[in-house]
Amino acid sequence: MAIFYLIFALIVAVGAVVFALQNSAQVAVVLFAWSFSGSLSLILLITLFLGVLIGLLVMLPGSIKRSFQSSGLRRTVKKLKKEKAESTTTSMDDGSQQAISAAPPLPADDQGKAD
Repeated sequence: MAIFYLIFALIVAVGAVVFALQNSAQVAVVLFAWSFSGSLSLILLITLFLGVLIGLLVMLPGSIKRSFQSSGLRRTVKKLKKEKAESTTTSMDDGSQQAISAAPPLPADDQGKAD
């Protein structure tokens, strides 16, 4: 699998170099009173980086919320497993252990009847 990632990274790097070489024209970006001039490839890569950064920042609150929910659910599962382990065996008066049935027994008149 590491070879796949290495090959993928190499392909992306070669693609970035080809992209930068083919888009070296100078362009100007003007926003209100701010002006920036640079190569087209540089400006496109900066806007790509800013888009990824903004996307990550938008996803961050939901990710944090899911993380808190997940940790709370894990704590609940751990507590329930502990309670289950404690309640599956109970001590009787003579000191022997008896397993508790998970389902209650059926009433005597409903046993063995099929619908």
